[in-house]
Amino acid sequence: MFGQKKSKIALNLLKIDDEGYHLSVEVKINGKPATLIVDPGASRTVFDEQGIKAFLKDESEAQLINRKTTGVGTEEIQAKRIEVNTVQIGDVIIPNYNAAAVDLSGINEHYKHLHFGEIEGLLGGDILEEHKAIIDYKKLTLTLSEKS
Repeated sequence: MFGQKKSKIALNLLKIDDEGYHLSVEVKINGKPATLIVDPGASRTVFDEQGIKAFLKDESEAQLINRKTTGVGTEEIQAKRIEVNTVQIGDVIIPNYNAAAVDLSGINEHYKHLHFGEIEGLLGGDILEEHKAIIDYKKLTLTLSEKS
């Protein structure tokens, strides 16, 4: 059930050459600051399999999923299942979040070339839908509803 309480979070607009834009958001994973790309087209939120290690107590928290997942392309991606104690986006705190960790090194290499910092993951449709996300490009804000 959702209450009326909403959290408005600032977004960063990242210009990707002449190809368009990405939006990033600052979050906390297990209390530590992280950067995620807002990706409503991604069915699930995913974390970078190398970068997420800095947020976990130990690597044994990541377990290999026996299935592969796919992205927009046809390439299959091997994923690891992880449980993150807390994901905090603005005032919204998501406890015990079961997530996937995938290789985002290609994205991070591209961002490095564009002089952006590395990202820790993609904020996907699962969290955006569950928290009734509103993305305001004009004001560069992400509004999430908190569960009551």
